[in-house]
Amino acid sequence: MNSKRITWGVFLVLIGIMFALRNFGFIHFNWGMVLSLWPLIIVIWGISLLPVKEWIKLVISLTITILAFIIVIQTGGTNYSCGCCRNKATNKECQVQKLNLPYDSSLSHAKLDFDAAAGEFTFDSISANLVDFDRSGDFASFSLTSLDEDSTRIVNLKMKDSEFSVGTNKNKAHIRLNPNPLWDIEMNAGAAEINADFSSLKIRNIDFEAGASKLTLRIGKLQALTNISLNSGVTSVTVEIPKESGCKLTNQGALTHKNIDGFVKTDDNEFCTPNFRQSPNKIIIVSESAISELKIVRY
Repeated sequence: MNSKRITWGVFLVLIGIMFALRNFGFIHFNWGMVLSLWPLIIVIWGISLLPVKEWIKLVISLTITILAFIIVIQTGGTNYSCGCCRNKATNKECQVQKLNLPYDSSLSHAKLDFDAAAGEFTFDSISANLVDFDRSGDFASFSLTSLDEDSTRIVNLKMKDSEFSVGTNKNKAHIRLNPNPLWDIEMNAGAAEINADFSSLKIRNIDFEAGASKLTLRIGKLQALTNISLNSGVTSVTVEIPKESGCKLTNQGALTHKNIDGFVKTDDNEFCTPNFRQSPNKIIIVSESAISELKIVRY
């Protein structure tokens, strides 16, 4: 009996149950609540190193894990509504923030460095500006700046320091990017829910790092090669790719649940679509997530 594997399995099952109950409206929370469970990884790892019998480790680990989930749900499940009004849970006024950077037609490459601690973020639509940013919420604010390095316009979209209470704050943003440049995108998130439709953009590289987040990523076929790097803790990632594009997945994560229908295993940690070699459009995904769910959908 491997107590560590059983505990990680229960951990993932409980997270799945939490989000299923949330989707059906029985409980209310955001990804910040999952972030608050992050120290459990260290606790469970420490218990696995104790010089005691496996069944004792299992009982201790499961007890701590289940109690932590109960406490988080009971203390962080306050429902609230905010849309430029007042957050009833925090009694804070919601604010609207609109930022943009103009597009320069001579620009061929752009890099977005996106950094956010928590919130819900949507990337979609097409902007006549280089970047359009619309946000509403009751905590934090963002800064949008840019600089040129060689032939690349580097765009920094970052959340400023602000008071944040897990499970009660509101932070929603809509980001639109110009389709003309070739884009490199770096996303750093603590506890965020990110829906990114990049199918109308030329994407060269995507680097995603997070503590406890949910990412839905849609890639098009406008670029010959797109590299996606996933490095996260407790994270759910869905990547949508065109059927015509060849895709290779290298999974270096310790505990990753994979849903990759249509892929063929080519090595211990490598999976490819049958059309990978001959396809003119290729997507290469490297996942180094510690505890996550990874799903690749071919549309």
